[in-house]
Amino acid sequence: MGPDQICSERERRLAYSSEAHNNTLGYHSPFDDPQCVPAWGHDPHYSRSASNTSTSDGEERVMASTLAKQVATANRRARDRGLEGSLSTLDWQRALTFFEGRCAYCDSPASTLDHFQPMMLGGPTTRSNAILCCISCNERKGATAPDQLSLFMPPERVAHIRGYLEAQGSVRQQSWHDLCIREPSFAAMDRKTTWLTAYCEQQAHHHETLWAHYGFLRMMLFGVEWDPAYYYQVTMSLSWHRSTSTDPNMQAACADLQQHLSQK
Repeated sequence: MGPDQICSERERRLAYSSEAHNNTLGYHSPFDDPQCVPAWGHDPHYSRSASNTSTSDGEERVMASTLAKQVATANRRARDRGLEGSLSTLDWQRALTFFEGRCAYCDSPASTLDHFQPMMLGGPTTRSNAILCCISCNERKGATAPDQLSLFMPPERVAHIRGYLEAQGSVRQQSWHDLCIREPSFAAMDRKTTWLTAYCEQQAHHHETLWAHYGFLRMMLFGVEWDPAYYYQVTMSLSWHRSTSTDPNMQAACADLQQHLSQK
């Protein structure tokens, strides 16, 4: 097994080990609205942190199973779009604790999982992009980019959310940085990702005919600004876009990126 294969396997374990159990649940989401993934089963106002009653072992197991199924659903939605879906149940429980079971935008009881950077803009389902949200704010926010949120909500609220997510991203990036120091092959992959990001952005500004396609790929492939995607996820997303797109121009842009990446 070569360095690239070893790297890919290790990244796969890093990115998806937390979902190994979730994906065995055989759960199919009953929710018709793809933008609305309930956070606490059938009771949108349930907040474990706010509950004053004790729960039995059976109730604890039911709640844990419900969270696992909902996290798996959110991850599956992202992966079905070629995005990273590595949120774990523990990650989501941390968010529940931090926001105290309330909407990150308006502080009302939360009922959905929201992508701070929308999936339509390349936002993955990760601990650094998933927050609690009420249905009203979820619908009002829609596909609004993070830098536009302050237009219809207090800037300090947006900064508070961004601070939490950046802290989560910092933990992931530090772990990756430490791994790159220990493993030269990982560092090489990281340099490839950095180069590909710059190349894709350059093409988006200067390519005569495919600039829009490169711009779209620049948005969709590389994760969020405060927690960039790893090499394995970037290559997986690139392959997904090339295989699922019916646009010859998009396929050509993807092929060009893959070719240049293989030559680095």
